[in-house]
Amino acid sequence: MLIFSQAKVTVRGPGEVRVEGLLEPHAIKIKHFVGELALERATIRYRWGRWLFSGVEDPGTRQRLLNFLVNECRMKRG
Repeated sequence: MLIFSQAKVTVRGPGEVRVEGLLEPHAIKIKHFVGELALERATIRYRWGRWLFSGVEDPGTRQRLLNFLVNECRMKRG
């Protein structure tokens, strides 16, 4: 559920990816990309113009996610 975030991606296990908010039109691409990274548990939020990562410990993986979200999943501004 979105309270303060404009977009949210929740990973709860292999193949269990939930996409909410402004990222919903890109759900298929996001699920495929997250599957390639083999994330187990993570939460990615877009809040007040910033990407916030929880559960992504590796800086390389975090950077790959950030690059993918910024370049491949352009969000419509309301």
